[in-house]
Amino acid sequence: MKKLQLFLSSIFIILCFGGAQVAFGQTDDYTVKPIIPENQTNKDLGYFDITLGAGKEQTLQVELSNNTEQEMKIDLALSSAATNINGLVIYEPTEIEADRSLKYNLKDYVTSPRIVTLAPMTRQKIDIKVKMPNESFDGQIAGGITFSKEGQNDKKEDSEGITVKNTYSYTIALLMKQNENEVSPDLKLTKISPGQINGRNVINVNLQNPTMAYINTMNVKATIKGITDSDIAYYYSNPMMQMAPNTNFDLPMPTSNQSAATRVSEPLKAGKYRLQLIVNARTDSQENMKRRLIIRMNVINISGPLTKNLQFLIIKLKN
Repeated sequence: MKKLQLFLSSIFIILCFGGAQVAFGQTDDYTVKPIIPENQTNKDLGYFDITLGAGKEQTLQVELSNNTEQEMKIDLALSSAATNINGLVIYEPTEIEADRSLKYNLKDYVTSPRIVTLAPMTRQKIDIKVKMPNESFDGQIAGGITFSKEGQNDKKEDSEGITVKNTYSYTIALLMKQNENEVSPDLKLTKISPGQINGRNVINVNLQNPTMAYINTMNVKATIKGITDSDIAYYYSNPMMQMAPNTNFDLPMPTSNQSAATRVSEPLKAGKYRLQLIVNARTDSQENMKRRLIIRMNVINISGPLTKNLQFLIIKLKN
């Protein structure tokens, strides 16, 4: 895979860099640096991307540094990669449920200490033990190792009674494969359901990647047009989405323009609608993929700002 998405904020720092040098995470308090192994696919990456035979075991290492004069405890957490509603791959722990196509969850094949204690002004290498499944497979197991300073969940109240909670964590991506065999891409539309995001009515179009390969640079264009009322038309486009292997996510299609002042979204009108969804993308092997999904939907019993009684009938699905 050419590169992974990078997500950076004051909350999470994800170590999934592509480039010419190995990157590492750093705050004033502590640093996290992956020790790149010999069987790394690309040694210029700042995350783990290893090739290992079926049933084989390996110990990876990460160097932690305590830059303070106080003892520090670092919590570690393992997680399988997921895809969020923005079409971004995330490697830190999440409440997103695992997709039913996920056969090998990274958490079942990687072990690490739960807590590491660092003495003041010291460095320490910790072991991350990996065991490849005994079965042979093509594609990748994807996930991440998250490091966070213990005690960050404590909330502090300022002089004005406002609760402040600052948390920082580093997540190093971990990708595991057995070979370089290509995986044929696939993309499925599994369901359509109504919902709301920040007070906006949306139609959630659930897309599934059932394969053990990334789907990269997804260019998604979607149109919903009224059949009963031909004046109704909703549009959505996003040229830079990505899906992790064996994941699904709800693509939220907005159903109206929302007033920023009132935050009120108009309900859908009862009637029939047609959704056309076109996805152009590439996979790890640079193979281009195009899926054209044409779905006819029945919309019934619409009432109130939240379309709770919305129902759809998929009658046509084409490649």
